[in-house]
Amino acid sequence: MNYLKLPVILGLIFLIACSPKTVLQTDTGEPIDLSGKWSRTDAEIAVNQVYEDLIQSEWLHTFSARNNYRPTILVNSFVNDFNDDVANQQIKEVFENVIEESRRFELIHSDDTSIPYFVLNGEINSSKFEMNNESGITYQLAIQLMNTEGEVVWNAEDTIKKFLKQ
Repeated sequence: MNYLKLPVILGLIFLIACSPKTVLQTDTGEPIDLSGKWSRTDAEIAVNQVYEDLIQSEWLHTFSARNNYRPTILVNSFVNDFNDDVANQQIKEVFENVIEESRRFELIHSDDTSIPYFVLNGEINSSKFEMNNESGITYQLAIQLMNTEGEVVWNAEDTIKKFLKQ
């Protein structure tokens, strides 16, 4: 009976070693997220997209033409419909970093009523989808910039679509 074990073991090793392998090539610079959850990378992608829209907006061109100073912005709060306070904080932090690094705006960190400023806030909504036997989550980011009177002077949206591994 022992003489049958060796060929069986060798046969199994051969089958495992020769089985076809699937290789997925990815760009090493691309982040890979199989969870479908909102991530800091999502925040960075979305913020950079809407920030580009902001700096190219008619509102900013008009403001700059009428004033000899940069607009002052308070990055306020963000809300989401998937109960993730970390996502809200990530968006806020990324926006503050982008605004500070750009030097196109003055950034304030507290509600100072002695300075005329604009308030940036927004929301992230999520929805599940199915398409061509694949499923995923779409995150819709909506941003508003308001003056101190509560008037919306600029707004933008961006969408992050994440496919879930099945």
